[in-house]
Amino acid sequence: MSPALLLAKTKKPEVIIAANDLQMTTACLWLAVLGLVVFFALRPTLWRRLVLKRVDPRPAALIRIFLGITVLWTVADLLIWGRFLFTDEGLYLTDMARERFGDRLRKVWDPEQGFESVPMMFGVLASKWTVLHMRSDPPFVWGIFAATMAANVAMIVGWRTRISTALTFLGVMQIYNYSPIWYAGGDTVTRTMIFLGLFCRWGEAYSVDTWRRRKRAILGGATSFPALRAIPVWPQRIMILQLAIIYCATGLLKSGSTWGVYGSAIYYAMSLDHFYRMPLTGLTTLLQRSGVLMISTWVVHWWESLFPMLLVGLAVRDYERARTLGDPEGWLIASRARRWISWLVLGLGWVGFSLATRIAITYYYDPKYLPKLLELGKDGLGWFVFGMMIALPTVAIVGYRAVRRRRPGAHAFALRWLFGKRVWLTLGVMMHLGIEVSMNVGTFVQVMVAIYPAFLRGRDVTAIWRYLGSSVRPQQTGGVATLRQRVKAWAVATRDTATRGAAPRWITVLITSSWAHRVARLLEAGPVRWASTLVSRGPGSQWIVLHAPDDASVRRAALLRCWDVMELVTFECVETATPGELWIRDASGDELRGPLAAARLGRIFPGLWCVFLPGVLVEMVCGRTRGVGLRRVVGRAHLRLLAQR
Repeated sequence: MSPALLLAKTKKPEVIIAANDLQMTTACLWLAVLGLVVFFALRPTLWRRLVLKRVDPRPAALIRIFLGITVLWTVADLLIWGRFLFTDEGLYLTDMARERFGDRLRKVWDPEQGFESVPMMFGVLASKWTVLHMRSDPPFVWGIFAATMAANVAMIVGWRTRISTALTFLGVMQIYNYSPIWYAGGDTVTRTMIFLGLFCRWGEAYSVDTWRRRKRAILGGATSFPALRAIPVWPQRIMILQLAIIYCATGLLKSGSTWGVYGSAIYYAMSLDHFYRMPLTGLTTLLQRSGVLMISTWVVHWWESLFPMLLVGLAVRDYERARTLGDPEGWLIASRARRWISWLVLGLGWVGFSLATRIAITYYYDPKYLPKLLELGKDGLGWFVFGMMIALPTVAIVGYRAVRRRRPGAHAFALRWLFGKRVWLTLGVMMHLGIEVSMNVGTFVQVMVAIYPAFLRGRDVTAIWRYLGSSVRPQQTGGVATLRQRVKAWAVATRDTATRGAAPRWITVLITSSWAHRVARLLEAGPVRWASTLVSRGPGSQWIVLHAPDDASVRRAALLRCWDVMELVTFECVETATPGELWIRDASGDELRGPLAAARLGRIFPGLWCVFLPGVLVEMVCGRTRGVGLRRVVGRAHLRLLAQR
């Protein structure tokens, strides 16, 4: 009884809202909704651009693959504890689980009598329902797991994508709805994103369905290579909005001195035995005292809180792109009076939302978490937040127009970096990699990063594939590694300018000292040379597919373009080629045929990486002269897929 009494004592008192404040909040929220509706009614072209626009399907396809792998990882990881968590031989008997978590099912279904009526049966489907609340013996549970994983694999490879996505969502919900005892934050995000995937046509690229459609078109007599079909953008927009809400809410909830003042929250988290992957008390203490974890805490806090700035950047860049192209899609298609009226209505809606926020802060936020500078009391804090919500957008819009008109360089820098995808997504990947390496938080890292492709456009995906298919430029690998020569040149230039009084003396002393040359020597030995291999890249090695001149061979060769996402393959008709044989040649003139050619193409065709990853590793490790026997085995497997049967 003592734990129950302790929880009863620590339970927060119920918040009682005054009737007039409740009515005021309701009216303000309706004003916000009405303002948004009227705005889009006055500007329907913006609504079509925001919701009904069709975009390149490749970013959505990457989300499907990454999210599917995350779901497969989660379900496979649960198999270890499956008997304990989900069967009647574990934590709950079937009747106990149904009574505790069964929602409507426990009231309208009886193991012997069944459902009360047919309408009740359909009503249960709209509740928190799972078939495991009816039957949960181990063989049945393992069958549910196997069916879910099979549907998930089909979704990843894109076979019957719409059906397999629906079956994956259904199977995942059967598992999640059984018991919430093992839930983590990443599991909620997983269910949400899989649900949004039901409405996303993410099987239009990098999928078996698309390959089959293209194959039918090419073998059926198409005169050009079938292009990818564009898909509606609105599910991806909702994913982006959901991700921004998660990050912003998480950042705003990270209040108190451990996050905002002392920067010790990450240190405390990495010192808890149920978070860290291994005890690193000495290392975490050193990193905290040296300021690394302190700065990381502040960066993570503000990065999460200000993540909606990325959404603002996306909208502003889209607006600027429309202005540059002459507004072909509707940002400015409206009369001047209609544009002013629409923004005025949207502003009134924002005022209503700000007033509702003020009332919510007055009742629900505790001022003790604020710095002493903002000790204003609940009512004063509410009005302060209201004033900031009104003033900041106004100042931002006026400042943006002034900077765009008077400082075009600063305007371009802000759009590219302060509001750009490079900074925000790179910091996000770094943060999640740090969490994955140091902490045990389930699949939260994987599911959050899996949604990042929603921020990409088609040309971004093309640039990523070209970079992955590129190679190091030999003529430039040593160019970046001449740091000592550059330091020497800087020293001479600085010394000359210092004699004229143009540079501070401390800069001259720093650059001309021997320590500068020693640091340059150390950097040349490692980081600079390693960075040069990442930056100094050139086009990847091209491969020529040699095929016979007959129509069947030409069409079979054309099907290889379905695999060539890096655009490293060209085609050449050769009279002496054998119909049906895979024959390739590189830029140096070396030729490969049959399984060896298929094994080599497996390295540049990402569609074969996940299927025959050992073959890719063999090709990378053994090269082209060693491990020929093993490469032939892997090549035969590749060859069966590349035969396009």
